[in-house]
Amino acid sequence: VSSSRLQRKESISNIEGREEKGEPSMNAVKESTSELLNMVSSSLQRPLVLFLDDLQWADGPSMELLLFLLANAQMKNLLFICAYRSNEVGVDHPFADIMTKVTESRGEFVAKVDLFSLSQEAISQFIADCIGMEEVDSVKELVEVIYPKTMGNIFCVMQAIEELVRKNAL
Repeated sequence: VSSSRLQRKESISNIEGREEKGEPSMNAVKESTSELLNMVSSSLQRPLVLFLDDLQWADGPSMELLLFLLANAQMKNLLFICAYRSNEVGVDHPFADIMTKVTESRGEFVAKVDLFSLSQEAISQFIADCIGMEEVDSVKELVEVIYPKTMGNIFCVMQAIEELVRKNAL
């Protein structure tokens, strides 16, 4: 370990005096996480991909860390994919605030992709394929039961089909 890293580590451990209680400060967590990700990603030939799911439920400190990492221009060779349920993240949600700040500071590196529910026709084709039916019309009654309950969410459709298989209903 280089002496500059040791000095940095010592200075980080003294921030806010929280190390005495056995808890690192938020600044120490942010800096350590950033340094770790930079060390790992800089040794790779391809970008390190970090997929963060269900950010609508993330707590305050996690959001603070995420903002620090996403807004950090020093982070190289990293791809963050942040997933959240748009129907649970309004304009006053902390994640919406983070995305606004990151887009303002690093907009050229930010892309937003909206995923929508699948149509009833697409779900019909999916269910027919899953249960080995060539004709979509042969699953019409099943789709009429599953689609309203899943609202076209493919994950929920798959769970419904798996449950029907477990119960020997399919």
